[in-house]
Amino acid sequence: MCEAHAFLIEDGIEKKVLTDVDVVEFEGDKVILKNIFGEQQILTNVRFKAYNNQERKILFEK
Repeated sequence: MCEAHAFLIEDGIEKKVLTDVDVVEFEGDKVILKNIFGEQQILTNVRFKAYNNQERKILFEK
């Protein structure tokens, strides 16, 4: 499996918000993350910072 893990950087601290993410949707000021287990996380007022395929990381910043 090659799913990535989503992280949010807030006040310089990196926190994992969802594991095994396979869907990322951008809707206005929201980012909707969905994983292979049907779990969902909605982030608001964040910006996409980086994606690192080697580390399997999706980074967002508040």
